[in-house]
Amino acid sequence: MLYVLLWIYVIAVRVHSEELPSPQDVHVNNSLLMWTPAHQHNNAAYTVQFRSSESDSNTWKDVQSCVETALTSCDVTKYGCVQLRVQAHTHNLTSTPVEACSILGDSCGPSVGALRTQPGILSVTLSSNHRLMLDHTFAKYRVYYGLEGQPLEKYKIHAPDSKSSVSIKGLDEGKSYCVYVQIVLYDTIDLGPPSCPKCMVIPESDEKLQQVKIIASVSCVIIVVGLSVGMAYVLLHQQKRINRIKQWFKPEPMPKSLCILQDHQRPLIAITPQEDQFDRISFTFTHEEQGLTSVQET
Repeated sequence: MLYVLLWIYVIAVRVHSEELPSPQDVHVNNSLLMWTPAHQHNNAAYTVQFRSSESDSNTWKDVQSCVETALTSCDVTKYGCVQLRVQAHTHNLTSTPVEACSILGDSCGPSVGALRTQPGILSVTLSSNHRLMLDHTFAKYRVYYGLEGQPLEKYKIHAPDSKSSVSIKGLDEGKSYCVYVQIVLYDTIDLGPPSCPKCMVIPESDEKLQQVKIIASVSCVIIVVGLSVGMAYVLLHQQKRINRIKQWFKPEPMPKSLCILQDHQRPLIAITPQEDQFDRISFTFTHEEQGLTSVQET
């Protein structure tokens, strides 16, 4: 039993590792379907399929002129307003099919008009005079939305004669949201390809921006104070280290007993005064001074 489970696991891993990448950027523009091949498999062949809302069976059928083709485009003019998809083939592998979207909007596919944003809200402009809307009385728009890079979810069914735009509220500020629209009949049948997604960033409110500015300012002050305290600590610590180093290299004072000993060991030098080292001084007195003072000369 364990061997069988291991064998099934190995087969599943092998099949998953050999999965063929799907074509990219699949879109239709004025009845010309185009796509970009996966980079790893430029030698793959491609098959285009369509699905019509007028068909009783909701199945995909091959476009006969674009089966196992090496081209990256297909003319689908004669098929009218249908849904389209493309899948890649190579050897015995087949990729997951990718549905096409209407890149600019035409008679068979809608387009997302101008997107308007405000804090927490994304507004989508819709056309009320699309050909499919005029040809089908019960045709409406279905709006999809979601965060960029994530699967988009259905928002609401919108009747084109009520308003020219749809506002999606409660969105996260500062994040990018994407929307696309699909024309549907009786709220269940898709007519033609959907529009290609458009994305916009939801702006932040003034109050939130003010909070962000305050937080940023406080953070800057804390960082500056922290750096100042850190530099002061480092400088003080370095000064103490320098003082300790100076103490290491400062010579120790000589003991007093050793100084006295050295003074006694020094030789005494007798200095004998020499006559020529002194100046002779002579005095002169007047007769009056001679009577008062007697000078004895030695």
